[in-house]
Amino acid sequence: MRTVLIGPSGRCATYLTLKGSNLWPYIAGTIPKPDTTEIKKWVKWEEGDVQALSTILMNITLNVQARLDCSSAKAAWDSLI
Repeated sequence: MRTVLIGPSGRCATYLTLKGSNLWPYIAGTIPKPDTTEIKKWVKWEEGDVQALSTILMNITLNVQARLDCSSAKAAWDSLI
């Protein structure tokens, strides 16, 4: 059983912020992480992923942040449920 670490309204608001900022594809996985040999694509992906991760972190409390997997925005989001 997984524990919800953010209330439904907080998760909904964060979802809407990510969608409105065109960052949801980093969470949904529709913009996959490119191979590190493709430097320009990787840098662009990394910038978007960090923006998405920052959006998530700004919308949750510090004690919840401490428990998240922050290796990617998707990993952090998945840690919230």
